Amino acid sequence: MDWLKAKNIILVMLILLNIFLLINVMSVKDVFKFTGQYQKDAKQALEEAGIVIEGKIPFYGRPLGRISYIEAEPDKYKKAVERLTGLTYEPTEDRRRGEWLNNGLSFILDGEKFIYTNENDTQVFSVEKEQKLCRELSAWIKKKGIFNDSFLPDRIIRDNDTVTVEFVRKYRGFPLFDNNIVFHLSGSQLIKVEGSLKVFDTIKLSKADGIVSANIALLTGKDKIKDVITSVEIGYLQPQSEELFDIPVWRICLKSGEKVYFNAYTGEWLEVN
Repeated sequence: MDWLKAKNIILVMLILLNIFLLINVMSVKDVFKFTGQYQKDAKQALEEAGIVIEGKIPFYGRPLGRISYIEAEPDKYKKAVERLTGLTYEPTEDRRRGEWLNNGLSFILDGEKFIYTNENDTQVFSVEKEQKLCRELSAWIKKKGIFNDSFLPDRIIRDNDTVTVEFVRKYRGFPLFDNNIVFHLSGSQLIKVEGSLKVFDTIKLSKADGIVSANIALLTGKDKIKDVITSVEIGYLQPQSEELFDIPVWRICLKSGEKVYFNAYTGEWLEVN
């Protein structure tokens, strides 16, 4: 092949590459334009329906699967018992139940949740600075080395000198709203840690199905919204205890502190127990 012919082929390939890149850039711009317009139109439609929102409505439309849980093996409870109390864990017929006490250290499994206390704990927490407090409690979780997944702070409740901080388990970037660890502090001292036994279990994800957008769920269930919306978030929840799966939900947090949930598959309001 002579040089002139090769040069022409290379030139044609570069032109085609530039066209391809231009099309992709324009596509990305269109997506951002659409997303911005969606936010504006959705918020306007909701306000016309009497729903006031502080902040933005999340734009998420990818299919999501259901979550089921495989009960934790005894080794996971063994690690928790040994690291939190220094005692030896001997599995019983019901491995989700037991009580271990050791010189002021207490760890209890009651079938649904765990409870940990340490009467000798002298660590001081920064209860007046919420971000720093959350960092310190995140470090506490990591230092114990009990859980494989990450956790994110979900809410802080103050009552005089008592502070309650709830963390939720995160899976593939999504919060699992009832997979929680709750820290109870009095003054600057940690007095109790409790949480769902689900945090020990292994997650299994089913085939994904399509979901409805947050604004459709809000417009469909607008009569359930009794106050200003402070945040809208997608995550997972088991609405009723007898159900087998956690499903994707839109969680709506209201200024009053109330939380309202909508099934992300159907947009229907969920009664949560």
